[in-house]
Amino acid sequence: MALLERVATLMRANLNDLIDKAEDPEKMIKQVILDMQNQLLQVKTQVAISIADQHLLEKKQKESQDRASEWMRKAELAVDKKQDDLARGALERSTSYKQVAESFEQQIADQKAQVENLKTALRKLEQKLAEAEAKSDVLVAQHRRSRALSKASDARLSIGDSSKAAPVVVPNRLYALRLAAQDHVTFAVPPAKKSASSTAYAGLATLNIPVPGSYRIAVDLPFWIDVASNGTLIAAEDYQGQHACSAPHKIVVFALAGAHPFVLQLSSAMKEVVLVTVTAAPARRL
Repeated sequence: MALLERVATLMRANLNDLIDKAEDPEKMIKQVILDMQNQLLQVKTQVAISIADQHLLEKKQKESQDRASEWMRKAELAVDKKQDDLARGALERSTSYKQVAESFEQQIADQKAQVENLKTALRKLEQKLAEAEAKSDVLVAQHRRSRALSKASDARLSIGDSSKAAPVVVPNRLYALRLAAQDHVTFAVPPAKKSASSTAYAGLATLNIPVPGSYRIAVDLPFWIDVASNGTLIAAEDYQGQHACSAPHKIVVFALAGAHPFVLQLSSAMKEVVLVTVTAAPARRL
C-alpha cells in the first residue's frame, strides 16, 4: 500500500541528519512535522475505512451463514415431510450459502491483517510526530549553536591585505583561524622573517583594539607574528618562547597606539589551523 510506504519513509527519517543537511533547518523541520500530521490524518482515515470494510465482510459472512442454516432447516423439514425434491433443492441452497460464507474467511483474515498494519503504522507515526514536536526546538537550537561555533572557531584568514575581507580579531577571545598557503597570501607589509618552507601557511586578520596599550598575542604553535599599521611593521616589545620561534607556544607583546584597526599577520606556520588569542599585557613594574 502506497500510504504505508510513505509512512515508512517518514519513520526512517533521521531528524538530526535532515537538520544538518538543511539550508533552513527551521523551515525543514516544520515541513517534516506538517508532512507527518498530514500522513497521520490519512492513516487515521484509512484505519477507519479498513475497520468498516472488515465489519462489512463479517456482516456478509454472518448473513451467508444464517442463510445456510435457514435452508438447512428447510431441507430437514422437507425430509420429514417426505418431500425429497424440496429437500434436495433446500440442501443445494444451504450448501451454496455455506460456500459463500467460507469464501469470506480469507478476505476477512486479509482485512484484519491490513487493519493491524495500519494501526501499528498509526501508533508509530504518532510516536514519531510527538518526538519531532518535542525535539524540534531543541534540535534547531543545537544546530544553530553548532553552526555558530563552527563559524566562530573556523574563521578563514582571507588571502590579501583587505581589512574588509579579513576576519576581525578582538581581545579576550580565543580563535581557531584557518590559514592559506603562504605563497598565495599578499601581506600588507612583508613579514619580518622570510619563510624557509614552501609548504608554510599564512594569513591576515584585522586586529581591533578598544584602547591603546600593550597587548599580548599568544599562539599555540611556533610561527611568525607581525602587526602592521599604516604600511609599516610595529616592533615587538617582548616575547616568550625560544629564539627562532621553535617553542611549542609563543607570546609576543606589541605596543598598539591609536583606535584605528591593525593588521595581524601570521606566517611560516606548519599547520593550516592555529589558535590565537589577544589580551592586554599587565603593566610593567618600575
